[in-house]
Amino acid sequence: MGIGHISLTQNFGNIRFSRATLQAFIEEAKRLAGPETEDGHTYLTVQRDSQEWQLPTVEQFLTEIGYGYSEFTASVRWGDAGSVRLAYSSNFLAEVAYPHRHKVEEFTQFVLDRCDQGKRIQLARKPLQVFIGHGRSEAWKDLKNHLTDIHHIKVDAYEVASRGGFTIREVLDSMLKSSTLALLVMTAEDTQDDGSMRARQNVVHEAGLFQGRLGFQRALILKERGVELMSNVDGVQFIEFAPGNIREAFGDVLGVIKREFPER
Repeated sequence: MGIGHISLTQNFGNIRFSRATLQAFIEEAKRLAGPETEDGHTYLTVQRDSQEWQLPTVEQFLTEIGYGYSEFTASVRWGDAGSVRLAYSSNFLAEVAYPHRHKVEEFTQFVLDRCDQGKRIQLARKPLQVFIGHGRSEAWKDLKNHLTDIHHIKVDAYEVASRGGFTIREVLDSMLKSSTLALLVMTAEDTQDDGSMRARQNVVHEAGLFQGRLGFQRALILKERGVELMSNVDGVQFIEFAPGNIREAFGDVLGVIKREFPER
């Protein structure tokens, strides 16, 4: 989401849309971004049976959708002109962001007008499973222990289970598929030439991946005060905490969990 953008995430319920309708959604989102809009940055996946396909272009994504799907994510961002994320798991979600409110409302109405074209189905909701991304700081462990020991929430991170025999990419792909909420803990660790402090690059990368898959509402940045955000996450909302005191963020994190998983 660009700086100053207005965004809206709407859950349209357990509806499956056809390839043609999904194509119409993406084309409408691009039209609202502007007539001079070039091809955007994408994160596109389709899951079917035990396979997950990652596609480089919208055209290939739509072709794969035509073979059927159990889940998918389609995120397209056209620089500062706008962005859209369409996702289906147990429900169909649309998240859209533009500089002007009327475009957000126009796109949402465009989807609503086509809901009758979708097939309503009943599928079990995915349970809450939290991924915690972090750097070298031990702060994340306080967060994990609070969620698991006090609230009995299942948490995953690189150190939580044995990963022998798997590459980092394979482990990350597995956690992308299984997690329904991501907490990216950005602590001050990398000193820049100008003296400013940034989070570890791996956490910034994970933030982009999980925001693309889960959306901004379910991929939260927990930022230690004084950490400078990099350009690809600049403008994104975050939960801030004092250096060495991640416990300050616990209340906000639990508030998000209650909002996103009210049935828990």
